[in-house]
Amino acid sequence: MDPVLVGLAILAALVVGGSLLLVRRLDALDERLGRLDDIDGLARRVQRLAAELDRKELNAQIQTKLTEVGEAERRLGAAVGELRQQIDELTERIEAGLSGPGRRPEGLELGATEIVRRHLEDEGFQSVRVLSDLTRLDGLTGRVVFEATRRGAMHKGHVSLRDGVIDDETIRAAYSAFP
Repeated sequence: MDPVLVGLAILAALVVGGSLLLVRRLDALDERLGRLDDIDGLARRVQRLAAELDRKELNAQIQTKLTEVGEAERRLGAAVGELRQQIDELTERIEAGLSGPGRRPEGLELGATEIVRRHLEDEGFQSVRVLSDLTRLDGLTGRVVFEATRRGAMHKGHVSLRDGVIDDETIRAAYSAFP
């Protein structure tokens, strides 16, 4: 064999061996670069986890505030219930005092206007307007002229007071005056 051919064959074998070694190295580098792509995915996952953690912390704060609002609402409901009970008790005491003939509740000083207004409102009238000059009354005794509406119709009339108690009343619908 010719030494040049042997040298070329060895050289060809070295080139092929070097090429195979280079291909293996490139495959190893490609695998490592693939892991770098995974790092990008991990970075995105970390960002999502951080956002979720922030949201959870915000949710915890919101939950705390909602608990506080719920507690305040419960206390407010209890306070409104107590007020309603006190108003009902006061209303019962006032009605008990006004329902007796010729009696007014002790310590409750009402003016003629308020006595007439309450009486008419109890009978279903609204927008009560006293037309009389109340300075002409003898204390809480006298005649009080008024006008008021009930179910949309104007009514006029008068009530007679005797010591702050309704003694007599005359009420006519305004439309009854016309034929």
